[in-house]
Amino acid sequence: MLDLEIHHNLGKDILSVPNEAEAVSRLKDYDFYLLKYKTEDVTTVITDHICSIPGFYTQSGEVYVNWEINKIKAKVDGKDKFSAYKHSGFVIGGKTLDRGISTFLPNQKYKISKHETSIEPAFDYRLFDYNPKPIPNLIESIDKTFEECIKKLATDSEEYGKVVIPLSGGYDSRIIAYYLKKHLPSEKLLAFTYGKRSNKEAQKSEYVAESLQIPWVFVDYDRKLTSQHNDEFRSFMGSNHRIRSLLHFQDFFAIKHLLSEGHITENSIIVPGHSGDFLFGSHIKNTNSEFYQDLIEKHYREQALSSSSKQRLAEHVKSAYKIECLEDLLMFNLRERQSKYIINSVRTYEHFKLKWHMPFWDKSLLLLTNNLSIEDLKGRSLQKRWINEKTKHSIQQQENPTEFTRFSRTRSRIPKEGIIVQILQRAARLHDVTLHFLNFHKLLSPRERIMCVLKGRTIKGALAKRSLR
Repeated sequence: MLDLEIHHNLGKDILSVPNEAEAVSRLKDYDFYLLKYKTEDVTTVITDHICSIPGFYTQSGEVYVNWEINKIKAKVDGKDKFSAYKHSGFVIGGKTLDRGISTFLPNQKYKISKHETSIEPAFDYRLFDYNPKPIPNLIESIDKTFEECIKKLATDSEEYGKVVIPLSGGYDSRIIAYYLKKHLPSEKLLAFTYGKRSNKEAQKSEYVAESLQIPWVFVDYDRKLTSQHNDEFRSFMGSNHRIRSLLHFQDFFAIKHLLSEGHITENSIIVPGHSGDFLFGSHIKNTNSEFYQDLIEKHYREQALSSSSKQRLAEHVKSAYKIECLEDLLMFNLRERQSKYIINSVRTYEHFKLKWHMPFWDKSLLLLTNNLSIEDLKGRSLQKRWINEKTKHSIQQQENPTEFTRFSRTRSRIPKEGIIVQILQRAARLHDVTLHFLNFHKLLSPRERIMCVLKGRTIKGALAKRSLR
């Protein structure tokens, strides 16, 4: 008999099965998981399609799943890896910032012993293989698949507390809120937004929640809130998870406030909108572009970059990934940025003993997006048509529904080359550390804010540097 550990988004299950085939078959009952079992001196680990549950293994064959990594002492080394990390918030590939510790990647089967580690794909399927097949009423098929994901979540939530929606008012969180309200009563739901009271994202979020009759809470990220919980925040950011990626910090103070004020309890389920925008085309700009250059420009922007720095980063990426087409570029994004940083934001919820679910990363929906055409994906045109049509009777459409006052949009207007680029970068950072719409500059010390301006560093870049001291 094999004793299985299945770590998943709602907890951890211990099962006994007769053989490895039966162990793998059990995974169909889980949306997000990491499977671990041991035979003699070999530990087998199978990750899901996005590595939603991270894990680590050492050169001597020890395996640590998720927060178990804090049981050992990890150290930071590796200049090239650190350079990529401080510009993006995550390492590349299976190596971490500690030379003696490796990390798992999505959809892989690992066999780990004291002497060697073998790695092979866990399941045979292709993602981002945009080869549209004639599916009648594709939008209806996507809508039906997504609603089934939400219905399953609604059923699973019966034994838990509130179902909580981080609500921006944009397309992704809006459709999640719409369907959760359709399948759950208002008293089972809570939506929240955070930042400055004057920010337009909060105004839109409140409007969406009121339209759907979902209770809504705004958390003001003022100095009092951030200073009150700063010690716990620093401890959280200092977790050994940092050798893989910077822990996602945006929701931390909001979740702490909701728990402290009794809006939610530890058995609640958080349902973020990650990463509907990515799956429906937000990262598709030009299919005939210079892929490595575009990748560096888009995802390595947390500090000002010289031409030589860009070249070194491009070479570092090339050492781990061969990117020759759009599919390769999107797979890099999924395996690295999405898995290690965006999806990894759910570690915040786990820190507070909460459960989580990500409907947009349901594998059945993910595979269905392979049938989208490039035209469907550009500008997220199909996703916008789907959500606007579905919610138009419940949520009155407003002009520019997802255009908020965000500093991040200013960054894209900074020239990529030219003699004044450094001046503009530093001016943008000055804006970021004084007027950020989520008040994240209050997480930094005065010295860190000054260095952001002088070094052209973002708030995220400053936190990445701090976490590695």
